[in-house]
Amino acid sequence: AYMFKASGARAIVAFEESDGISGYNHTLEKDAIFGLLLSIEMTAVTGKNLNEYLKDIMDEFGYYYPDRSGIAVDPSLVGEPLIRKLSVIRENYKVGMSVDIGGRTKVVKDMITVDGTKIVFDDGSWLMIRPSGTEPKVRFYIEARTEDGKKAVFETAERITKEALSA
Repeated sequence: AYMFKASGARAIVAFEESDGISGYNHTLEKDAIFGLLLSIEMTAVTGKNLNEYLKDIMDEFGYYYPDRSGIAVDPSLVGEPLIRKLSVIRENYKVGMSVDIGGRTKVVKDMITVDGTKIVFDDGSWLMIRPSGTEPKVRFYIEARTEDGKKAVFETAERITKEALSA
């Protein structure tokens, strides 16, 4: 919610992995029932189940293959010390830089530094590394443009995370 308010952009629906969902002109709090009702409305209006609707969207805009994981850290690092350690990522990876991902060269197209560090590559794949807000962990999330490329982007996110933690 903060990112959208700060940017002036509008999201129709925003969600997170722990069943939190919110819609435009609705509460910003987690509301899984609202998400369920939206899903039911989507199937009623489109006449398609959610998998069919997702396939239509992916056929039009391209396929994305997500994954996520995390690395436990010493509890003494939680907070500012961990944020400082992870800031090395922003120093080591810059827009325009080439990065080897699974034997393929990708160029850093954008870097977003709200709530962690998200590196977006020229093919639309990305990785995000951020400290957990609830546990002594660093979490990383990825999306690749191909199923085959998912493993390589995942391994790159894991490598970058470990490099930052060992710096």
